[in-house]
Amino acid sequence: MNNLLSFFLLLAKADAIMTRRLSCHGLTFADFMILHYLNEAPEGKMRRIDLAESIGLTASSITRMLIPMEKIGLISRDVNERDARARYASLTPAGKNLLDDATETIKNKIEDMITDQQRNNIPELTKTLSSIIH
Repeated sequence: MNNLLSFFLLLAKADAIMTRRLSCHGLTFADFMILHYLNEAPEGKMRRIDLAESIGLTASSITRMLIPMEKIGLISRDVNERDARARYASLTPAGKNLLDDATETIKNKIEDMITDQQRNNIPELTKTLSSIIH
């Protein structure tokens, strides 16, 4: 139990380090994740419930996070033509530009943090973490 708790505490610390690094872009790591998943989504849009599932948050948490992002023009929220209750979020050109800049910042931070030996362990660590989370 102690090792597992330590593992998750370290994950939280990694999240905090990334958020600190992204602060120069006005983003948290969770904001970055939203922009990233929207950019990777088929057709460039996602329902908030699917976005929440991807990030591991509730739909209401995602909605609260999307509101300021929409106000500053990083995302747009659109109504589904077939179901007015379903809303989609999509990345705007400004959001894409910010994501590109933030991605460079994240990549540079990761390069500073990880040695070549550690990089070789990433596939196995990713597989293990994925099996724990799913």
